[in-house]
This record gives sequence, C-alpha cells and structure tokens, in this order.
Amino acid sequence: MDSDLKYFVHRSFPAHIATLVSPDVDSLVKKNNLTFNETLLPFSEVTIEGRRNFICPAYFGILRDQSGHELKVNSLNLCFQELNHKLQPPVIVRKMLSNVVASQQQSAHMVGISIGKKQIEVPKTQPWYTQWKELFLNLQEVYDHEFIRHYLACIFVVSTSNSNPLSQFESLSKVLSQQTVEASQPVGLVYQSSSQSIKLDGHKTPKIFSSSIPRYYLLLHDAMEGDISKAEDVFKKMVYTYGAPNCHLLVINSKQTSYQDDGNHTQDLWMSHLPKKLNIVMEPEASEGVVDTSIPISIEEGEPVIGESQEAELLDAMREPSPGGKLRPSQSELSLTSLSGMSAVNSPQGTNSILYGQVSSPNMGRSMIFGTKNDSQYGSSGSLTSVQGLGPLAASEDLEKDHSILIHGSCLTAEDRQRIQTFVNEFYLKCLLPFIEGQMKSLYQTAMNRKNAQTSIFSATRRFFGSTKTKQGILPGTGVYQFDSPPLQVRRLADLAFMLGHYDLAYECYHTAKRDFESDQAWIYFAGALEMAALSVALHNIANPSATKPVPFRYFDTAFNTYSNIAKHRVLGIRSGILWYETLSQAKEFEEAAKTCIRLTGEDSDLMCALILEQAAHCFLRTISPSILEKAVLPSYPCRYAFHLILSGHRFTKAGQRRHAARVYLEALRVYEENGWIHGENHIYVALGKHMQYLKQLDKTVAYLSKVFGLNRQRSVACQMSVLRDFVSAGEASQREGLVSKAIELPIPIIDQKKVRVSIGLNQEISEDTDVLLATGIDVNSDDALHQRWLKLEESVICQARGKTVSLFKPKARLLTEKTNNTNKPVCTCQEPITFSIPVENHWKIPLSLQNLYLLWKFKPLSCEVLMSNEDEFGSEDSQLVTTQLIEVVEMAPEAKMKVILSLTPLEPGELIVTGLAYTLVSKSSDGAIVNSMQGRKIFTQMVGPRLNSTPVERKSIIYAKDFRLNYVVEPIMPRLRMSFQNVPDFLLCGEVKQISVKIENIGKTSAKNICVAYSDPKFIWFEGTLVDNLWGTKLNIPNNCDSLVPGASAVLNAWIRATDESGLMEFDLLFYFEEEIEGNSRSPRYSLINHTFQILLNDSLMMSGKAYRRPVELKDNEYTDSLSVALRLTSRHLSSEGLGFLSIDDVNVLNDEWEATLIRDAELLPDLKPFQEAVMNITCAATRPVEPVNDIETNDDGCIDVLNIMAQRCMISSQSSSDQNLVNDEIAYGKKLKKLLDGALDARLPICVKWKAYVNSDEDTATKQTVFGIHFIYIQTLNKIYRIPASVAIVPSSQTKETKILNFVTFDENGEVIKGDDQRLLATLESEISRCICYRLDYKSPVCHDFSKSRLCLVPVKIVVFNSFRKEVDVRVAAMDPRLPPRNQLYHPEAMTPFSWVGTSQTWRTLQPRSITELNWTLCASMPGTYCLDNRLKIDCRITFDGEEKPRVFGQVLKFDFELLVTSP
Repeated sequence: MDSDLKYFVHRSFPAHIATLVSPDVDSLVKKNNLTFNETLLPFSEVTIEGRRNFICPAYFGILRDQSGHELKVNSLNLCFQELNHKLQPPVIVRKMLSNVVASQQQSAHMVGISIGKKQIEVPKTQPWYTQWKELFLNLQEVYDHEFIRHYLACIFVVSTSNSNPLSQFESLSKVLSQQTVEASQPVGLVYQSSSQSIKLDGHKTPKIFSSSIPRYYLLLHDAMEGDISKAEDVFKKMVYTYGAPNCHLLVINSKQTSYQDDGNHTQDLWMSHLPKKLNIVMEPEASEGVVDTSIPISIEEGEPVIGESQEAELLDAMREPSPGGKLRPSQSELSLTSLSGMSAVNSPQGTNSILYGQVSSPNMGRSMIFGTKNDSQYGSSGSLTSVQGLGPLAASEDLEKDHSILIHGSCLTAEDRQRIQTFVNEFYLKCLLPFIEGQMKSLYQTAMNRKNAQTSIFSATRRFFGSTKTKQGILPGTGVYQFDSPPLQVRRLADLAFMLGHYDLAYECYHTAKRDFESDQAWIYFAGALEMAALSVALHNIANPSATKPVPFRYFDTAFNTYSNIAKHRVLGIRSGILWYETLSQAKEFEEAAKTCIRLTGEDSDLMCALILEQAAHCFLRTISPSILEKAVLPSYPCRYAFHLILSGHRFTKAGQRRHAARVYLEALRVYEENGWIHGENHIYVALGKHMQYLKQLDKTVAYLSKVFGLNRQRSVACQMSVLRDFVSAGEASQREGLVSKAIELPIPIIDQKKVRVSIGLNQEISEDTDVLLATGIDVNSDDALHQRWLKLEESVICQARGKTVSLFKPKARLLTEKTNNTNKPVCTCQEPITFSIPVENHWKIPLSLQNLYLLWKFKPLSCEVLMSNEDEFGSEDSQLVTTQLIEVVEMAPEAKMKVILSLTPLEPGELIVTGLAYTLVSKSSDGAIVNSMQGRKIFTQMVGPRLNSTPVERKSIIYAKDFRLNYVVEPIMPRLRMSFQNVPDFLLCGEVKQISVKIENIGKTSAKNICVAYSDPKFIWFEGTLVDNLWGTKLNIPNNCDSLVPGASAVLNAWIRATDESGLMEFDLLFYFEEEIEGNSRSPRYSLINHTFQILLNDSLMMSGKAYRRPVELKDNEYTDSLSVALRLTSRHLSSEGLGFLSIDDVNVLNDEWEATLIRDAELLPDLKPFQEAVMNITCAATRPVEPVNDIETNDDGCIDVLNIMAQRCMISSQSSSDQNLVNDEIAYGKKLKKLLDGALDARLPICVKWKAYVNSDEDTATKQTVFGIHFIYIQTLNKIYRIPASVAIVPSSQTKETKILNFVTFDENGEVIKGDDQRLLATLESEISRCICYRLDYKSPVCHDFSKSRLCLVPVKIVVFNSFRKEVDVRVAAMDPRLPPRNQLYHPEAMTPFSWVGTSQTWRTLQPRSITELNWTLCASMPGTYCLDNRLKIDCRITFDGEEKPRVFGQVLKFDFELLVTSP
C-alpha cells in the first residue's frame, strides 16, 4: 500500500505540453525506434530549481508582504503529447488497465505479522495497484471543468532536412491558431437542477489552457546526415523571427543506425517508459499474458473474445486516411498494433467516436474506462507492461518486433542525451515558467477585482434586499460558462498553484471557486473544486509538518456523491474516491479508508473492484496500529482482512486476473487455515485449485483441491462432482507430465486406521465341488466374542494334544484388532495368508469408483539385509517375496461405509511391514464412462495401542502402548493341511443325527503329526473311533495307524453331527490342531490351527417338557429305596405337514445308572405324532446302587455302532449340574443356611433320552419319503421344576392357577433385624422346599376282613418307612394326631371320613443319617367297617440343628401320599 500521497499526485497531475511535428521529423527519430514524444520521456522530469518573483497579498493567507516573495519550484513533471492526441479506444483502455495489473504479479517487499499464534507474511506494497491507479487517472479524457490537464504550451518541431523549415514552422503555427480559436468557443456543458442529469459534451478540439499559450520552436538536426552549418544558419533566422528564449537547436543521432542489439550500446533509458506490443485479438482465460495457450481451457461465461466482425471494424477504422487540409498524424499517434501486423493510424475527427474515445456523455466516458459489466468482455490477454502515465501507447509501423527485443536510442550518444535534457530544461526555464508566472499574475488580478466587487456596498445591499444574483460568466439563456468567465479564471489560478506545489494558495482558490459553482448549481464544477480543495490541504500538511489545519474529508464525500448521484459521472466519482482513499491512508485513518473503498465497489468494473477490495482488506489489517507493517503487531480485524481478500479474489477471477486471484486467496488462506472457519477455507481451496488448473500449475491444483475433501461435507452434489472431476483430471495430467508423483496420498476415501483388523491363517476357500465344503478359516470381521471362543478352543486343544494342562497359556496371534494385545510382533509362516479388513468411508454425497486396490509393503528377508518394497512399482502385484492380492474395482455409494478385504502371502522368512493402501481414483461421466483416473495411495502411520496406566510414571504422563498390528515376523514354512467336509446338509430337523465325512489333505511341503480337534460343544459332533467321554477335544485317529501325514497324503474320517434343539441357524465350531514333524527333541514343535464353523438351518421337530417329583419309598428286591415320578409331555412341532409326514417315538429311557425307569402308559406301543399332536406319558424311577460307568462303544444286534446311544451319552456327559440361582441376599445368614441344607436334597439328576424317527421328502424326489433319525435329551436336575426342550418355547398350562399372595408380615433374623419383603418371600420359598424333603411309606395288608360282632375293635399292624433325602443328619418325629381333632385332608378325601386311632406308640423320634431309611411298627385301631386314610392322622416333623446355632429348628413336613385301608365285615 503506497502511502506517499505527494508522489502519487505528482505523477498523476503533470503539466501537459502540446507538440506539433513535421513529417520529416518522424523519419529522423525513427532511427532510434522512437517517436519524438517517446524520445523525451526519460527527460520529462524537471528537477532543477526555478525561482520566480510573484506578488501575492495577504488575502490568500500565504505571503503577507506587499512587495513580493520568492516562490521555489523544485521539480515539475512534464507530459509531452501531440496536439491532436486522442484517447484510446475503449477496448484498448480496458486492455491497458488489465495488462498493467497483470504485469505486476508479486510485491518485492513482504513483512511478517502475528495473528494469534500464527506468523504470516503480507505485502508491504502493491505495485499493481499503484500502476493501475496512475494509468487510470492519465487515461481519462480532458474535462472542461478543470484545467490541470490542459495544454500549457506548444512545441513546434521541424527537421533541418526540410526544404523550408521556417515555412513549415508557420504552417504548424497556423494549426495551433486555428485550434486556439475553436478552443475559445463556449464550452459544451449544460447544467440543470439537481433532479436532472448533467450532460457533458467534450471538445473535438484539444483543450488549451488559454488563448495565449507560449509557442516554442525546436529545430532538430541529424548529426550523421545533415550539414551543421546549414542548421546553424536556419537557427539564426529562427532566433531573429521568434526570439532567442523561444528557439532551440537540438542535434541528435551522432551514431550510425542500429535496429538490433549489437552489444555496443549504452543503457536503454526508454525500456521502463514504453509499453510492449499490444495484442488486440484476445485469447480466452489468458488474461495475464503468461499463460500457456496450449492448455485446453474453456471460455467462461461473460468472457467472450473479439469476433471477426469486431476486429474487421477496428482495422477498417484504423485504415481511414486523413482528410485534406490536415497534417498527417505523426508516428507518436499510432496506438494500435494487431496480430496481423497492420499499424494503427489515428482517426480524424470524422471517424468512429467510440473507437477513438470521443465521449459525448458521462455514460460514454464510463464505458470507455470500465466497458461493460465485466472487464473481460473483450478479453484481457496480451502482454502490456506498465505504461508511463504521461506518454502515449506507442507502436511501430514497420517493425513487427516487441519493445523488449528492439534497442531504443541506439543512435544517441551520451552527448545527445545530455543535449535532450538541456533542451527540456531550457524550455522549462525560459518558456514555460515565465508563462505560468504571467498567468498567475493575470489570474490573480482577476480574482482581486472579483473579490472587490463582491465586497462592495452595492452587492451587500442586493443581498440584504434579496435581489436575484446574476450568474457571472454564463451566456444568457444557455446556462453555459464563457471561456474567460470569472469562476473559471479562479479555477485556472488554483490549478496552476496546485501544479507548482503552492497548496495553500490552491486551497484558497478552490474554496472561492466552489462557492461560486455551488451558487450557480454547476454541480460538476462544484464537485471538482471540492475534491481538489481537500487534496490541497492534505498536500500542504505533508509539505509543512507544523501545519495544524485538518483535512476536510467531508469535501471528498460531497464530491463523490455529487459525481455519482447528481452528475451521473461514474468515472469522475471513482477518481474522487481514489483520491479520498489515498488521503485517508496518508492520514492513518485506515478504518475510514476501508469504508471508502467499499463504497467504490459496484458492478462497473470487476478489475477495479478487485483492486479496491484488496486495499480495503489491507486497511482493516492496519486499523489497530499505523505502523503494523513495520512492527509485528496483532491486527484488529484479521477476519475482515481475510474476508475482503476473498471478495477481491472473486472479482479478480471475473476480471480474468487469475494470478492475482490466486495471490489474494493465498493471503486469505494464511488467516483462515486451521482456525475452524471451514466454509471460508473450503471456498479458498476450491478457488485456488481452479486457478492453478487454468494456470497449468497442476501440482498445486492437486495440492489445493485435496484439502477440500477433508473440510466441508455440506456442499451440493454438483459442486462435489465438479471438485472431484477437476481433482482427478489435474492429478492425471500432472502425473503424466511428472509434476506429481504416483505415490501421492489421496484424500478420499477416508480410512480409519485404528479399526484395521488382521487375521493370520487360513482364509475361507470356495470349493469347485458343490458337495464339498472347505474349512471356513478365520473370519477377519468376526466379533470379539467369537474370538474369545476360539481362544478357549485353542487352549483346550493344546491341552488335549500335549496331554497336560498348560500352566501359562499364550495364544497364537491369529486375529488382531484394536482390542487385542498387540504389543508383540505377531508371527506368521511362509505361504500363510495374512488378511486385512480395512474400513473405508465415503463421506461425500457422490459415488466413488476405485480401481486396482492392493496393499503396500516393505520386506526384509533373512537371506539379506536389503529392505525391499513394492511402493515404487505402482500397479505391480507380482513379487518373489510377497504375493499381493489385487481388487480390480470397488464402487462406493454416497456417504457409505464399507470394508475392503485384501491379503498378503509372504514367500520367504523375514520381516514384513505393511505401509499403506494403493489404488486408482476414477472420475466417471453421467453415463458411467471413465473420464479420468489418478493413481495414489493411503499411507498407514505408526499405530499406538491403549494408554498405559499401570505405573506412577505412566499415570503422570501420557504414554501409549505399542501396536504391531502391521509388523510381522515371518518364520519358515509349516505343514499345510486342507480340511474338507462332505455330505454336510443345509437343513436338518432339530435333534436329527447325520453322518458326514471329513477329509484331511497335506498340501504343504512338510509332514504334519499329532492332529487333534476341539469343538465348542460335544453334544453336536462325534468323530468315529474316538472316546465317547472326550468332551472338549480329542486326538483324531488317522486310518492305517498313521502317526503323521506326509506331503500329498490324505485321510478320510467319519463324524456324526447332531442338530440342536433350537430351530433357526445352528452354528458350532471346530478347531483343528497339528504340529510340524521335527527330528529329535531340539525344540518344541511349532503348531498351526485351522478353524471351521458349521452353519446349518434347523426346522422344528419335537418339543419336550418334564417334571420330576417324589414318590413314596418303594420296596424293590426286598429293600426300601427312594423313588421319583416323571411327567413327560411330547409335542410334534414340525411346521410343514407336506415336508414331514409324521414323527414316531422309538424309545424313551433314562441314561443315568442311579435310576431304574419304568414306562407307564395306557397303550402298549409308543405313539406316532402327527403335526402339532401331543402325547403325555409318566415314568417311574427307582433309585439303584451306582455302578462303574462303561466307556465301551455300544453296538446294535447286527454289530453296527449305536450312534443314537453314543450321541445320547455325550449329551448326558456334557450336561453339567447347574446350580440354582441364589435365592436370597448373601447378607442374610439364615437364608444361606437354608440354601446349603437344600443342596442335594432336591437333586434328581435324571437324564431322559427320547429316540425318534421321521419321514421327510427326499431332496431328489419330493414324492419319495426318506427316514431320518434323531434324539432329544432332557436333563431334569431338580425336583418340582419344569424343564423344557427347547428352552425358548413356553408351555401353556391347561389351567391357569391363581397367584398366591404372601402376607407382608414383619420377620426378624437371628440378629434381631427386620428382613425385607422380597427376602421374606425367598425365605418362605426355601422353607416350603424343606417341608417336602422327608419321604415315607406305609406298608400294611389291605383289604382286611373283620367280624365286628365278635370283636368291637379291629387292630391292623402298619409298618412306617421314613427316608431322609437331606445330605445332613436330621431328627425325624413321627406322631399320631389327636383323635378329637378334625382330619387334615377331609377337604380332599371327603369319602374317607371313618374315624380311627393309633394304639400303642403315639410318638417316635428317630435320628436319620444322610439319605438313610428307618422303619417304625405301629398299630391301627378301627371300630367299624369302612375306608380309612392312614396318613390322615399322621404328622411328621424334622428337627435340624444348623452350624453355629445351639437351638435346633423344627420344620413340619407337608408331603402327602395316599395310603388307604379297606376294612370289611363278613
């Protein structure tokens, strides 16, 4: 940001000098590849000191002495132009403005500032803006309301080669005289009221400061061609005719002509002042002249190029000849050069005014500077350097060469250049400065006379009485200022004072003139005086630091509003705004300067708005401290700074300035990046990616667009598709050209590395034979609970294989997840696959297509120390070290998550490290065709495990465990077995038993021995030839008594599987174990594992329920024993009567040797159950003495293995006693004692097996029935409890029983504390169970015939047998009830009401050992015939003394049996 206001004004408001040259001058200066005006460009800055005496009274407030003072002028900037100089066409003006910005790309000065914790660099200066604003002001037309750009003098130039130089001077003088007469005519300005627009018609003649401007005569002589003596003679005549101060002889070209660079030339002073060759035919999207046009770039909307018709019209206008009577324009007026090489010739007054910049209205002037809504309407390509504000756009008529190639001033020696500088100085001192002094004196007198007239008593009287003020200098009835009207004279004086740096005098004159213009309602004059007055004060304060007068910034505000809203002249409004902004910046009012810049923005020019918005952004950056660019101070508005840079970048993009757009976006990114402003950061990355793509910086395009994928996900589908398409397209092109490596890390899709799962071992294979099922292996995506099941099976099979329990079990690492212990490197073997499950997420709303996915690895073989890798060989999956799986295509839906399964197989021992995932990202069209593809990868970082928290050091710091999930130690080759299963059905009935075949093949290169298997549940499978009681694992018997399988050998084993009782999908696991065969005992053999999981769909077949309860003590083999009664209910539950005809029950037996069962049925045959038919049967079991179990395999009568019995025995053996649920709170000691007492008292341990067969449709022929066999097993563990198979099916009782309510009495425990209500109910349940644990039996003779006529009493002996079912010694009391009391059970036996009584012993106490029997002999006395219920008047109690208690507790027994005695009389 250039804050030097004085320098900017000095460059933008030079003194304009007109030149008229003869045609022979053009050929003379052409030797230097220059025009005459271009020759003077390096010498136009006059820096010598000129002093002139000038009288100025104290009225103007600067010099107060009446005699005079000395005004010092240090320097003056001169602008030499042809008298008939015309403005450039609008297309050229826009082209020049665009290219002067494009020529300055980077600032040479950068400064670092701190924003929060960030340290960023911002440009200290913006040379592109400085060049643009100077060119913008100098390319404006010359207006009538201001005189600072009017011609102050005219120089006539004639060469000595002319035949009559003096006559040529006279001709040129006549041209100036004619132009002066035309210029003195009334100005074409119509001003009206503020409600109407003001129309400004510019002159077709040059703008001349006054009718008496000085005329300076220059005689130009070629030292190499002309005669110097002749030139001196002509010069003497000139001095005699025009006077010595107005004449000058200039000798140049003291060297030979040289158009090209011969290496022997002096410094080219003109290179920095001349523009480059201007190209009219525009290339789309190449606004900066540096873009490679070979890039296929589409033309954006709003950026059309010049068509053939427009170019032809432009060339035709340039070819029009000059009319007669006018001098042919000199070479300096030629301003256009097309690509076709045709020279541009200045058009006369009769040509197209739009093309040559003749403005007839304010809107036309606006079109000249800004064009249409977008600057790039006519394109903006080309290569134009910064244009010197005071010189015209030069071109060459004969040379088709750029100024950067041509050598300028090659015929000018150092003496010639010094002569040119002397000529300019003499013209300034002898001609221009005296004229300015005279004009200021004359204009001062005019101002004084006007002041005296205004302060007279007559003017005061007129104002007092309200008479109408006469508008001075206005033609009556026209509203047009006269050329020498007093207000314009004051304005002329102000402009001259401003030009010479006399800013105090200039302010007073501007201030006086603005009052007159305001009273005359000449608004455009009024606005011009206001802006110059405010600018004068600002420059005066700069020149005089001690000045205290504040700058009237309100003048700028009023001038801007007047130009924009009243005069409707946008160009002048922009100029006023720029001066306003520069003044505020000089005064350190950066916040107000930013607001001013924002007011200047609009829809007129995208380029102008972009530059102004960038200045506003830097103002916000400098708001807090004026010296922020010198001191690293935290800015006040970093967000506003970055936001306005984004707005500037958007307007730069619309203007075609892509390099500047990328530059400001990068500056904004330094603020937005990593601050959480996702939307702004996302917009910047997308814009930068597109700009870099158009600028063919494809590597940067890929870098910026890759950032977009990790930011905002809420973009529309169309935007996301566009970003993906651009990213893949740029990536493919950059990789093809070698700008971007194929090893680039792609941003999409997202991989959650922490959730990568790894399985080591056999993967699931698919057999070509549909009847053969191969081992499933390890499922890499199985849940953790399944993994724990495999670990238990591994421990079981190792114990079985080694014949002993492993004290320290260390499982083989076969499944690695984020929840497993990965602190040690897992071990794998050669030719053993390693499977990876990689979670991939597409977080965008568009589908993704990935191709050629494979894993990247590094491998260090044991044979050498060289680390090898496949990272540099993209797309190569073949290797002699590691076999890499390749997935050709993966399609991901929008916002989808999936898992990619890939595998590696090491082929040699060594160390393997997985480093990443390589793939190709594909961009497709709407019809699914592949458009572009980009190769890349995802690199895996070093994984860390869970945070450690075991030691104090770990708790005080943040330390994570190591995770070696992707690092493997590869050991030498191991035996490889292939497990296959035949005849495995897809469907079974619940409980069905089916034979399968297991084939074991050694496909490895070494022998395998000690082959074992472990299973998840022994009820489900049995291998033929193994022991029945091997529950969790067994060693497999290889046929032919082979201890091992050599490579290429195989073995077939028979196995039987039984379906579970639950319908649905049945799963059970097998884990095979085998070891390598080694010689000697040098080390422990290594082992391998193979997993297999059966999955079979089960249909319902049979449902069972059973309940056991106590029976009276039974007499068996003359001995009394305990007995049970079982109620067994069978229900056929097959769902389809078409597939299953009926189900036949073959056998029901009890498998436990402790009980002898007797089937009690009405029918002699077992039932055949149709669908949903139910059968109920009772089983009576008597206790027997336990015998030694027999492990021999049972056979049928024909010698075949009874598989059903074997499977039933395995079901019985695997059924373990499941302890009842704790019924009471552990804190209640009494409840614990009751529970311990019941242990064993209620145990039944009664396994019941039901064998059945069913007839189902054959798979090949549905009309044919086949017979299948099965067993159902129910294990009744506890008495008085219903057991169901399957357990998930509820049995609906035939009659619902009402729930018994327990009264909530307060109960105290042994410590005197109140027992809660829930515990009371549980205690009542336990006491109720204890009251049913003492069994008894009454043996007597029935019926009894007694003659009551002979004897009134009938005495019947009764033996009472009592059984103690407790596993504790108890005291049992058998007592007769009082005959006077009513019987206990008359409610249930109302017919047995005949009273009786016990005679003899009425109460007996006996101590019974655990599970023992005692006998009592009592006598019953009956008094009449009838039916007597013997236990109706019998009461049994048990007395138990608990450990730790002194007093025993008595529990009454409520167990009732029906013992009836029939007494008859003959």
